Amino acid sequence: MNTNQIFFLIILGLFGIPVVLSYIFGIRRIKNVDLLWGNIPQKYRKIYEISMILSAISFFVFSSYIFVLSYKHYNLINIYALYAFLLAGAALWLPLIIEVIELKKRIYWILTRISLAFVGLCSIIYLSMMIFSTYYGLFYTFAIVGLSIFTIHTVILDAIVWPYFFTKKKVTDNVNKK
Repeated sequence: MNTNQIFFLIILGLFGIPVVLSYIFGIRRIKNVDLLWGNIPQKYRKIYEISMILSAISFFVFSSYIFVLSYKHYNLINIYALYAFLLAGAALWLPLIIEVIELKKRIYWILTRISLAFVGLCSIIYLSMMIFSTYYGLFYTFAIVGLSIFTIHTVILDAIVWPYFFTKKKVTDNVNKK
């Protein structure tokens, strides 16, 4: 393992562990986990669940590619900084939405939307960097497919569809008033 790979693992640890912990503590904290779905119809939740699993797997495929080959083909400062930003945004959305549910304050809704949009934006930037890369190969192809799945989920489902449905939920009726 080279220095770049060790640094990448440190970035993943420093910023990835808070993502996992935000889910563990967030789900324990909220009394009714169903509130996190907002008003997404039951028939669409399966699509979300499948997409979440595929996105997580896809993120690991892409991360494996970055871990194994990135130091040969990419500007690592940009890669690492983008990873840190993406994971920080991912760690923030759940605690922020719990604040929306519990306190019904508009500022937390705005911050939630910003964190989701930020993760989506980072995904788009990564995908663009990969598509315009000069490296090709089977591992690269898997990384592109994985990153495409992750980007579709974070941009369309997380940053656009979920907030639309969430605002239709009664729990947020007072968000715009405070």
